[in-house]
Order: sequence, then C-alpha cells, then structure tokens
Amino acid sequence: MPLTLEQQLKAERAILQHRLKALDQQSTLKDAQISSTSEHVGPSASLAGISRLHEQAEAVRRRVYDIDKQLAEEETRLRTLHHWLTVESVGGISTIVLVKGSVYLFAISSMPTLWWYSLLIVAALALTPLLLRTLVHARRFGWLTLFVVMVVFPCGLPFAPIHDRFLTLAFQLFPLFMFYAFCVLLRYQIENWLEFNTVPA
Repeated sequence: MPLTLEQQLKAERAILQHRLKALDQQSTLKDAQISSTSEHVGPSASLAGISRLHEQAEAVRRRVYDIDKQLAEEETRLRTLHHWLTVESVGGISTIVLVKGSVYLFAISSMPTLWWYSLLIVAALALTPLLLRTLVHARRFGWLTLFVVMVVFPCGLPFAPIHDRFLTLAFQLFPLFMFYAFCVLLRYQIENWLEFNTVPA
C-alpha cells in the first residue's frame, strides 16, 4: 500500500533527525580532538573537516524545516476541508433534510422535485473539487476509491429506465444521500488524522 504524504514526510523527518544527531556528535568529537590532532594534521585540515560537518548539519536542518512546513500546510488543508465538510454535512442534517423534504414535496405535489434539492446539488458540486484535491494531495487513495464507489457509481442510477414514481425519486436521491454520507464519514476520519498529525517540536 503506498504511503500517504504525511507518512512519507514523517519517515523522512525521522531519518534526517537521526542523521542530524550523528552529525552533531561527530562535530563535537572533532571539536574535542582539534588540539590533539592539530600538531599532526594541521589546524587548517581540522577546521576544514569541522566546517564540512557544520555545512552538512545545516543542510539537514533546512530540510527538516521544509518538512515541518509541509506538514503544517497539510494540516491546514485538512482543517479547511474538515470545516467545509462540517458546513456541508452538519452531522448528516443535510441528508435528513434532503430525504424528508423531497418525500414531502413528492407527496403533496406532482411537480418534479429537482428544484427542491438543486441547492444541495450545487453545494455538493462546489465542495467536490476541494475534497478531491485534498485527498489526492494527501495521497489518501483508499478514500478516493471509496468516493468512486459511494458517489460516482450511483450517479448513473437516475438515468435508469424506471417508470415507478417512488423508485425514480429514490434513484434521484440516492447519489446525493451517498455523497453526504461520505462527507460525514470523511469528516470524522479527518478528526482522527488531525489528532495524530501534530508536528513534533
């Protein structure tokens, strides 16, 4: 299974921290040995060796800083998506309103009910690019697959040649119901991701 962006960055960060610790230890040993080795090797050679160690350590520190910045940006993206998922789903309220409202209008009127949940369709379409972009950037491919199964595949149901009015309504509602159900599931999962996404000091 491919690593997520967060897992890859944290793994690289751990390796770099280990490397930085080793470089610092080598630099400390070099500093302690300058006086004893200078008379044999020469001060310029000793200082050159220490300078190289410092340059390597500084390069590692810069990379660790870049990784911490990337992790912070990833957390910001997840928090932004979590915010809009909360607005979008409100714990599933949108789905409940969608089902109850559409059934109510269907019961009292013979007019098509598309206009009733057109706002929810627009909201779903507006959120989808942010949702997919965040999941792709985070390399959450399992959730992308789940999105295809839960949302993309059911989108073909409204085009099924069904002449029963209630089945037609159910087929029209099902893709939206699955989308908002996906939003609820993803919202709670992002909370778990954020809980373990704290960048160590």
